Amino acid sequence: MKDDILGALSQQGPQIDPMKYPQITCDKCGHNTFRREVIIGAGTGDIPYPIPVYTCAKCGTIIKAVRDEIEEAAKQAAENKEAVKGTSLIL
Repeated sequence: MKDDILGALSQQGPQIDPMKYPQITCDKCGHNTFRREVIIGAGTGDIPYPIPVYTCAKCGTIIKAVRDEIEEAAKQAAENKEAVKGTSLIL
């Protein structure tokens, strides 16, 4: 039975060698361990929705690439709100 379990575990997916990938570090403190956390964003009609992010386990800074993506999405949302504000709906 033990061999069946070990065999099943080894067949669960591709083998990934973490040493083949570049190490990501915090751009603020240089730490290399991160936590997955959630921030709450406001979407269309200010309906809140969760945004998963990775933050530095040492200083709490959001990874730069994710931070840039969030800022761009917020900018686009603000532009869309302004565009929608000038329109009216006729029923």
